Amino acid sequence: MKKTGLISLIILLTLFIGCSDDDKSVDSDNPPSVPTNLVAVGSLGNIHLSWDASTGEGLLGYNIDRSTDGVNFYQRNGDPVVPTEFDDTDVLDGVVYYYRVMADGDGESAPSNVVKEIHGTRLEASYDNGLTIESGVLNPYVVEDTVVVNGGNLVIQDGAKLYLKDDAILDMDTFNIRVYGLLRVVATADANATITGHRVGGALNDGEGFRLQFDDADDFEAVGNTGCLIQNTMISNLRSSNNALDILNCSPRIYNCKITANMTTGGSYFEIRGTSAPIIENCSINNIVLAIRSDLRSTTALIQNNFCRDGYYSLYFAGLDNPTVTAGQIAYNNFDGNVNGLRLNGMSGDYSIPLGNNYWDGGVPFISRSTSDITVLVDFSPALVSAPTGCGPTW
Repeated sequence: MKKTGLISLIILLTLFIGCSDDDKSVDSDNPPSVPTNLVAVGSLGNIHLSWDASTGEGLLGYNIDRSTDGVNFYQRNGDPVVPTEFDDTDVLDGVVYYYRVMADGDGESAPSNVVKEIHGTRLEASYDNGLTIESGVLNPYVVEDTVVVNGGNLVIQDGAKLYLKDDAILDMDTFNIRVYGLLRVVATADANATITGHRVGGALNDGEGFRLQFDDADDFEAVGNTGCLIQNTMISNLRSSNNALDILNCSPRIYNCKITANMTTGGSYFEIRGTSAPIIENCSINNIVLAIRSDLRSTTALIQNNFCRDGYYSLYFAGLDNPTVTAGQIAYNNFDGNVNGLRLNGMSGDYSIPLGNNYWDGGVPFISRSTSDITVLVDFSPALVSAPTGCGPTW
């Protein structure tokens, strides 16, 4: 009888222990509730996260996931974070970081909402005497929401950095934006940024606006995706000027943008000058003449998949004694709807400019020449008989 009682006791203890393990397994299938209302706020050197607390038995804290593409996340913290906030100070200039938070306890909750942010010194809402952004300890700078610059130029000095976020608006008085350092838009196509102009005290007159110039600015580099990049941006109210949008001795990338001058006659100019090699792709360029004043043949310059319309000329070549471009550098563009044809001005020599695989309103354009251009030919073959697909921005 004593032996039987001992065996019964062992069985009961085994069952008790087994029930305890089962209970823990059940608890692990009931993690804390999902954290809610995750918010990210950027400042210089820091991205601050905060969220509403989770509930549930066994709550230990929170895990923070970070990503640079919004798809591939990794855990940012070590031990669970106990408060409902976290400061991420391991941040790089211009990198957009995505975050999500999970509650950790008897299991891990599903992720919170996803937020994104970059670090940097936020510009103020308005400036009355222009603005000069200098290199130094306050870099990088960020345009968040709307920034209005009156009474002078916006100058981004060599070594200085300015970033524009989703939905950011940079609104210039009738002066200049001069970029000697870095201007980079990190906005997405579904939350595009805006760079526009206004006139203090009233509406802009026809031809009035601002000027955007890149002068020996930071070159765009595809490897590493660095340098000046204007993407997913509405650039409007450029002035009537020979260099309303001007690229001089540098190579920014301008991609997926809508670019419009405030001039009904289409007499504003988007100029490429000096030792420049820009990449201009998938843009709509309105009321502006694209003017080539550089020899682009030995560079990686590309002007492709753009929709250029309502300019005084389709294209303008000036002041060179060579073909200027190689076949394919200016290609798959839609030049339909411009006021006049192609303009050659001061082009000397005996050669042909290759401009095949572009659309010119179903044929080839009229060529307007200055006297020195008589021996210069233009090779339009093959001239596209219909507008190429994929021209202009995606938004």
